[in-house]
Amino acid sequence: MLSEALKGKAPLRRVFWVYGVGVSVGYSALGLLVDPLNVKSIVVYTVIGLAIGVIQCIILWRCAPNSRSRLATSLTRLGVIVGLLTIPLFLYLLYAYPAAMIP
Repeated sequence: MLSEALKGKAPLRRVFWVYGVGVSVGYSALGLLVDPLNVKSIVVYTVIGLAIGVIQCIILWRCAPNSRSRLATSLTRLGVIVGLLTIPLFLYLLYAYPAAMIP
């Protein structure tokens, strides 16, 4: 199923709910196990989260035309662009201010 989505052959609705919402909620729940006082564990968790986000963006971009709605296709691709533009900013903040990740 993942290979189908990576090739852009999966329906956008399934990709959004399974790989977008489902994976994000699951990974966020996993984040509850990360020690908030350990900078290294927070950085590792964040970098893995960024990698997951990039994969989600690739899948969403490739599957966006599989929607029956042109508006859904356009909004999905706009969301992917905005998401990808925030990644360099987030990486810079993570590199420049790693202690800011600690509550």
